Amino acid sequence: MLDLRILADLEEDFDSPSVARSFAQDYIGLWKQRLDRLTFAVNSDDREAALDAGLSLKNSSAMVGAVRLSVLAVKLLQIIQCGDMRSARSLLPAVAEEGAETIRAIQHDYLRGDR
Repeated sequence: MLDLRILADLEEDFDSPSVARSFAQDYIGLWKQRLDRLTFAVNSDDREAALDAGLSLKNSSAMVGAVRLSVLAVKLLQIIQCGDMRSARSLLPAVAEEGAETIRAIQHDYLRGDR
């Protein structure tokens, strides 16, 4: 679900654990906004906005190490690109649940305790 090596690499790249921790906290803080934006676009049959929101979710999830959520976002993007908004709508609950699990994993496995 969460590849902690990606966050460790981010810490190393910036030579600062605080940068990676801040990024993870920002990811958590923006989760609801990202999900709401994606949900609204899909439910409104706004293909372009849904693609933009899905791409944002995919990229940010990959950057924070949320592997399963990033893969799910790729699947959603493929469905949206095909114009199948009905199938995209049916995938939204799985995205929401995976996102919630990802947030819990970041909080528990990465942000909790002294690092």
